Order: sequence, then structure tokens, then C-alpha cells
Amino acid sequence: MVKHVVSNEHGGAFFMAMFCMVLVSVMGLTALYVANTELTESSKQYEMAKALYLAEGGLERAILELQSGLGNGWDDEVAGVDGETGTVDDGILSFGDQVDCFAYNAGETTS
Repeated sequence: MVKHVVSNEHGGAFFMAMFCMVLVSVMGLTALYVANTELTESSKQYEMAKALYLAEGGLERAILELQSGLGNGWDDEVAGVDGETGTVDDGILSFGDQVDCFAYNAGETTS
């Protein structure tokens, strides 16, 4: 009887093919997962580098504008809204003649 069970190999190739198919499927899914993870990480890295370079560019521009002394330089900001040092508004940032933060009242502007 043992000889009959050992010599009966019908269906063995089917199970071997199914095992290989499952193995290849698992390897494929693993490769897809790794590729997706790499794509996500590289996208995050790109956005972080972009934000860094934009921030550095903005900082360089601000430094150049403050060093130039033209327009709305650092001295203007220290002097306050009225542009004169030694007054009560020293250190209060002005945003130019076009913007008045205190003139806005319920949707209406006052001049």
C-alpha cells in the first residue's frame, strides 16, 4: 500500500505550479509596495527641498532689501509707522501707505 501512495503522483505538478504562482505574486506585491514607498518618500523629499530653497531665497531677498536702505528698509521698521525714531510707535511694523490695518471696520474702509 505504501508503494501505491508513493507512485501516485497525479496532481503534484498542479500544487507545484500553484506554489510558484503564490510565491511570484508575493514577490510582485512586495516590489509594488517598495516602489510605492520610494515614490512617496522621494515626493516628500522633493517638497522639503523646494520649501527649503524658497525659504532661503526669501531670506536672501529680505536681507538684500533691508541692506539696500531703499523703500521700506529696516530703519523704516524700527522707526515705526510715522518714520521717526523716539516716538511711541517705534518697532510697530508698517506695511506702506496702501495698507492700514486699523481702517477696516465691518467691511468698510475709512480714509
